[in-house]
Amino acid sequence: MSEEITFSIRYGRPLTRTEIQVFTFVENEREQPRSGSQLVEDYIRPAAIAAGVITVENGVTSDRDGEVVKRFGFHNLGRHSLATFLMDEQENPAVVQAIMRHAKMDMTLYYSHSRRKAKRAAQEKVLQRLLPEEMRVPMREPETIQ
Repeated sequence: MSEEITFSIRYGRPLTRTEIQVFTFVENEREQPRSGSQLVEDYIRPAAIAAGVITVENGVTSDRDGEVVKRFGFHNLGRHSLATFLMDEQENPAVVQAIMRHAKMDMTLYYSHSRRKAKRAAQEKVLQRLLPEEMRVPMREPETIQ
């Protein structure tokens, strides 16, 4: 059964022309289903670049902190971004572990990527505690983690 018929049965309406253009491509004058990597390269990666989520310079893809991104696709956007977002929002790591359905906490920590701003803020807090009272300087206001 074709994808268009399956979609029509499931959602009670035919695919629009735009939906067909996004999810299919023309090869040898026939419409073929797009692979996940084609969707990433044609739509998601350009949107991420336009939004400033990643940058590409001299063929090297980097994140906002300038760290090299080896792979970029649905998995990174879904699992890694969710874990990072929840941890940046100070969610309990055990809750993040449960949401991610990880058996071990180390896997959850692997999926969550700390932002440089968050690391610097944590280091600054430690330094402020270690310094004698008379040497302490007012801490900067914490910046919104992006």
